[in-house]
Amino acid sequence: MVIKRFRVGRNIRTFHCTTKCPDDVGVEMQEVVNHALDKANELITFAYETNNKEYPGIIKPNLYVYVREDSIDDINAFTDGTDIYLSAVTTFGMVSYIHDRLDTKRLNGDKLVPDGLENTTSIKIYDRILELIVAHELIHIWHSHQQWKRHTMHYLAEAESVESVFDDILHEKVDISDVSSINIDAIIDNLIIDSGGVTCQNVYDIYYIQQILELDADRGAIQLVMQKLHNDLHPYLMACYNSNEATTNQKAATMKMHGYELGITIGAAALMLGFFDKRRKISSFESLNFLFASDHPIPAIRFFEMDKVFHGMVGSMFKNDSIPK
Repeated sequence: MVIKRFRVGRNIRTFHCTTKCPDDVGVEMQEVVNHALDKANELITFAYETNNKEYPGIIKPNLYVYVREDSIDDINAFTDGTDIYLSAVTTFGMVSYIHDRLDTKRLNGDKLVPDGLENTTSIKIYDRILELIVAHELIHIWHSHQQWKRHTMHYLAEAESVESVFDDILHEKVDISDVSSINIDAIIDNLIIDSGGVTCQNVYDIYYIQQILELDADRGAIQLVMQKLHNDLHPYLMACYNSNEATTNQKAATMKMHGYELGITIGAAALMLGFFDKRRKISSFESLNFLFASDHPIPAIRFFEMDKVFHGMVGSMFKNDSIPK
């Protein structure tokens, strides 16, 4: 167990961090947390080893599961620019969220998930969400988002909040339910482009920049996850299509499996965004009034960007024209 302290808003909070779930928390929680750590570390290792040759400057971060001392039920994931931190509650809170979302009907009344695939689908979505969460934080690190904020943005309002703004961790929750009034026109007018950098003159301007960084992390995250999916599935696809003994039905079944995995991936992206959006203390529609006071874009915008990358990668995954896209 490692004790770390991070700034949360204007306060310093204590985080109990570990790379493996302690033995004294119960078997069930141990299994869930350690499974999450294993799957997430697999993604980190794959992404690093796959991209390190082309980008030798990237680092391989450590992954910690944490419990925040002042907020045991904190649902969050963040990076300090070097390592990645995932709250313990996030690892097992997603299980019930996924189950609830899959337990629904299509517009025609059919089940969303076919009989016999309920458990498999839930587990696959859970693992894919973990991959997306960790990949998102990897992009924050590899694209130097924290350094970008420190060295590019200049906050020119009252000096009392300068240090807290720059020292805030990237992903911390922002309580926007207390915002009484926001002059959107004034916020836009106060974003001044100065010598290639963005000069912020309003207390809300920093969130505008943060939203751009979040979209960049989202786009990079699904690209990394699709890299891993392609690596995992491509050998099976090629073996089937290059086999003289594979029947038409076997090839169709292989492609159906591939389509299923792609559906799991984009479905996991949507569920991940919905899961973290639940943190808000105000409703999703009410939050539209405070877009310039949020550190993340609304889920619909984030999903739109991820979906564009997803479809672009599906179309370029296979160079063999004999394999359907």
